[in-house]
Amino acid sequence: MKKEIIQILKRPFGQELIRYREGHDGKQLGYVPIQHYLDRLHEAFDHDWSFELTRREIIGDQILVEVKLTAAGLIKTGIGGAAITRGEDNKTVLSLADDIKKAEADAVKRACRLLGIGSELYATEQDDGAGVISSPPPSVPTQHRAGPHSLPPSPLPPRERLTSAQLKGIKDRAKAQGLDPTEVRKHIKTVYGVEMEYLNKKQASDVITGLDANKPTNGKNGQQAWAG
Repeated sequence: MKKEIIQILKRPFGQELIRYREGHDGKQLGYVPIQHYLDRLHEAFDHDWSFELTRREIIGDQILVEVKLTAAGLIKTGIGGAAITRGEDNKTVLSLADDIKKAEADAVKRACRLLGIGSELYATEQDDGAGVISSPPPSVPTQHRAGPHSLPPSPLPPRERLTSAQLKGIKDRAKAQGLDPTEVRKHIKTVYGVEMEYLNKKQASDVITGLDANKPTNGKNGQQAWAG
């Protein structure tokens, strides 16, 4: 690849383009809207690039998308995701089309990062994890399309997986109690043998009950009791 193209791809985004959102642990995470990634591809490759949607599926309350980005003879694969937005009843789907667009944009951004675009933002965006499913535990073998960045399907049928409200409830309670998100995940993985996103409804309910029982008393944080 020509040196000037590499310089365009790796040029950091200007501060005026960076937006911020709150991550799952309360951190402010920097991101750049998808249009600026596309503009950078146009600038570097003079519009001679394309991407193909190679996978899209709904797993529980998550939309999983995989794209193949082709530019200057290079092929990069990106996988992204987004949570399905539901109403207060936790049943009504509010904006599936918008959620799919978010997942596709996330996948394209991740493919762009492999070319060097937005690499300076990768660490903060990766910390968020919103809408991206963690690697699932081993389960009964299931047929799925293999690929360099593909993920196996959920080990649980959607109706058995924890709801988005339960997942949010766990995160909100842990944050309110000042618990380390990493330690909470580690505790759940140790007790239930799965990542937090792969708890079933009963397990998630038990975790929430445990967190509620772990509320700080007398001004003291309950982190030690939870971690122990």
